[in-house]
Amino acid sequence: MHKITYKSLDKIKLTFLSMLFFLSFQIRAQFPLFQSFKNSTESEMNLQGAPTAFLTAGAGLRDGFNDTAGNGYLRLTNNQQGQKGAVWWDNYSFPSAYGMNISFEYYDFGGNGADGISFILFDASVTTVQMGAYGGSLGYAQSGGENGFAQGYLGIGIDEFGNFATNTDGTTGGISRTPSNVTLRGNENSGYSHLITAETSLYGFNVSGYDRNATDTSHPQFRKIDINLKPRSVRRVLY
Repeated sequence: MHKITYKSLDKIKLTFLSMLFFLSFQIRAQFPLFQSFKNSTESEMNLQGAPTAFLTAGAGLRDGFNDTAGNGYLRLTNNQQGQKGAVWWDNYSFPSAYGMNISFEYYDFGGNGADGISFILFDASVTTVQMGAYGGSLGYAQSGGENGFAQGYLGIGIDEFGNFATNTDGTTGGISRTPSNVTLRGNENSGYSHLITAETSLYGFNVSGYDRNATDTSHPQFRKIDINLKPRSVRRVLY
């Protein structure tokens, strides 16, 4: 398992009912939303996990780094097995008639390449955030006796190891294990069914980025995800 760390959440504009992001967010009003995660606290931010995700600024020496205020990151997991972490804001929400543009930077390091991260949309009526299963389920889908994300609508997996795309963890549908892919899974009512997988190696790109000092596209280990969801004209659903 990698240590998974976020450099910044760049923007959220308009959008859906709500979202989590392994990281997780719920959105209610002010756009755009920006979070750098560089400081020791961030307003109205909720952290969850096993162990709990944390901001590294002012947290002391962790894994060889001692980040000062203004120079920190959001750490989701360490490089040990059986971990998951999440963060969300509970004062934001919006109707599904709008689209959504989100971008974030991240890096990971250590471990054996498992498992990945996910961005999750979920129903705004949820009062208690209940994450999905460990491992290849990426905190969204179910696995064995573990439930999936409560009232999840869509899970977008940045699937480094390749198990989010498969049904080997007890998920519904999938393909053979394909490291370094982006996979979409459907809502809770569908059993978090597999929708589509794009293998990034076909484009000469690996989703893993290992250098915390890679801050722009000039560095080969720089990683930034852009998500653009648009409402369809019929029934106002996102695609």
